[in-house]
Amino acid sequence: MKGRSTFRVLIASAMAVVVSTAAPPTIGLATAVGVLFVNGATVEGNANLSDGSQVRTGKASSQVFLQNGATLTLGTESAASLYRDHMVLEQGATKIDNMNGFRVLAGDYRIEQQTPGAQAVVRLNGDLVEIGALAGSLSVFDRKGALLTHIGTGTGAAFQPQTGNGGGNGSANPNVNTKIRYETAAAIMLAISLAGLGLAVDAILQPAPTSR
Repeated sequence: MKGRSTFRVLIASAMAVVVSTAAPPTIGLATAVGVLFVNGATVEGNANLSDGSQVRTGKASSQVFLQNGATLTLGTESAASLYRDHMVLEQGATKIDNMNGFRVLAGDYRIEQQTPGAQAVVRLNGDLVEIGALAGSLSVFDRKGALLTHIGTGTGAAFQPQTGNGGGNGSANPNVNTKIRYETAAAIMLAISLAGLGLAVDAILQPAPTSR
């Protein structure tokens, strides 16, 4: 009997080791005043995140603190998949602080910091991807990795995938984007604030001067 008990203890210990080893490592923490959804499960308050976790908000926004130092604010009615070095914005809006080595994928576009300490706001608005720089400057690339533009502090731009004539490949429509950049950049901050991010910032996005 003693031998059987010892055997069972060893099996239980081995299983505990396997379970602990199989648990995915934590990449950060999501927190909300209210309810949020992590990988489809309802969570109140805080939730540990692993690589690839999907976070979805309802009526309350959520903050995400990643171990790499990046801090994200996910707006109300927003969704994103989070990874160690990037996020995929799937719905709604987000604000990102401390983007050092961290990038955002939104629609057909990739947003990275161009200068240290950059702060970005990104919103999906129908087929538009609206991007603003609250601090520092940002670089925007298409899905093929081609640089589309730089966005400086206090300015913003919106992008729309090109359609027709071989479009839909993630390249920007230059005519649409030029018009959007100069006519709607000033409204991006207001739109994102209304999306529930609750941003307290001094910088107001203004249209960039038209180059000649």
